[in-house]
Amino acid sequence: LDSEFGIILAKLPKLVDLEIDGPARNITSAAMSCPNLQRVSYQVASRPHLDEALAALVNVPQLKVLELRVKNFMLCSEQLRVIGMLPLIEIRLDSFIYKQQPTLSRSSYSHVDNDGVKALVDSICNRWSAVPIEMQPLKLSLCGATALTHDAVSALLRLPILTELDIGGCCRVIAMDKMRLVAKVRAGREMLESGRRPSMRNSRFPGLFL
Repeated sequence: LDSEFGIILAKLPKLVDLEIDGPARNITSAAMSCPNLQRVSYQVASRPHLDEALAALVNVPQLKVLELRVKNFMLCSEQLRVIGMLPLIEIRLDSFIYKQQPTLSRSSYSHVDNDGVKALVDSICNRWSAVPIEMQPLKLSLCGATALTHDAVSALLRLPILTELDIGGCCRVIAMDKMRLVAKVRAGREMLESGRRPSMRNSRFPGLFL
């Protein structure tokens, strides 16, 4: 999209859903012109573009769903911390390559690693500890993150309430850990259906008391 995109967006102040790729300035324009944005889907091909996009998205108060299709780079821990700070109920951090051809094995490529997942979970838990009213059921997708192992699973299990998880293509996650994640999601859905509220441990060990 060219510079005229900002002019178009200025005429759409009630826009709530945006799906886009290309330069991050398009996200910046949307953040400035569309304060009611609730969902952003962004195909991003470089770390600097994502940094710019996240800097804009922190100023979108109604944002609830963020979908990133990551192409040819690894998300760093700091970027994932910023994502965890956003008041999101659905986070989809998927590999562009996996989404294009999910049946092909790409064990040597990953857009998220264990440290990144830990940073994301820590950020979400710290935000919920500071502002408990923001604690809501979370949907998460990490499709194609082939570097994830037991350490990432252990981090995910610390999320207070997880009601949907997609780890398609995460080929290093063993069967036992997958069963643990299934149980985690099932517990989250049962909690949601029962109307019970999750509670946090102290900020040093954020997690869930059932």
